Amino acid sequence: MIDLRLDRSAPMPLYHQIVQALRWKIGTGALRPGTPLPPIRDAAEQWGVNYHTVRRAFHELAEEGWVESVQGSGTRVSAALPAEASGGDDELGQWLDQILAAGRERFGLSADGLAEMVRERGRVLRVVMVECNVHQSTFLAQQLEQAWPVEAIPWSLHTGQEPPQLPIIGTYFHHSEMKSMWPERIGDMHFVTLYLDPALRERVERVAEKRGARVLRLVERDPATAQEMAAGVSALLGPRFAIHPLVGDPDEVLASLEPGELLLVAPRLWDGLSASTREDERVFDVRHVVVPEDLPRVWRTLSRAAVQAGERSD
Repeated sequence: MIDLRLDRSAPMPLYHQIVQALRWKIGTGALRPGTPLPPIRDAAEQWGVNYHTVRRAFHELAEEGWVESVQGSGTRVSAALPAEASGGDDELGQWLDQILAAGRERFGLSADGLAEMVRERGRVLRVVMVECNVHQSTFLAQQLEQAWPVEAIPWSLHTGQEPPQLPIIGTYFHHSEMKSMWPERIGDMHFVTLYLDPALRERVERVAEKRGARVLRLVERDPATAQEMAAGVSALLGPRFAIHPLVGDPDEVLASLEPGELLLVAPRLWDGLSASTREDERVFDVRHVVVPEDLPRVWRTLSRAAVQAGERSD
């Protein structure tokens, strides 16, 4: 694996820190042409960031020509590197001199003034997305990053650790639990409502059409929640499918599926599945998304708080 040291307290977004660190390793020869980069999920786990952050960094590096994707082989350092990779410190120094001269001559900016403006421009609001399991919190964090100009850190409610000192996004389902666990952080908390991901219908119908499936077995941890979730899935998918809720081990249920049956797994059980079960096309995670109307409401609150915090720091 590639060791990277990221600074979560720095104003520079984590994805950009990854880009810069990998550029430096490639430019100095620490990563040679053809060296494979770790799979995105493995890199995200090792560097302590979410999948979306690593994917964005790898995409930017590919756009600039530092890395390339090879079908079946993942991402690796490009065989033909950009021209700046061989320029070394002299080329970088010349470029910085040009920027400083332009800032001084055109706008009367000192080096410190220009540096402060760059830092401010690079600031991205960071939030923590809390849910009861890693899989669901990661999926919701990605939804927040798509809707807002933020970096969202997934956080499992049951890690036993307090989230970083950042705005916390939670769900109303865990409203009381979060406030009792972290009473001193109530002022940081903002809550959203979830509902079943509408994309589940298309995902299930595509595989069901191919396999002639009409029966869906839904596995949860307790009977009452299984029944409640089955009712929601039934309303989403319609009468075409028969939903059978049950409590059990998803891996064992998958092994006992009959032809014409598919398996639905509750989000809090997904983290414990074997890799082979997750990759089986008959298996679906019953994930949730933020109700669209809640996104602008919470974003307005976050934006006002960020502005007020900036005014106080001035």
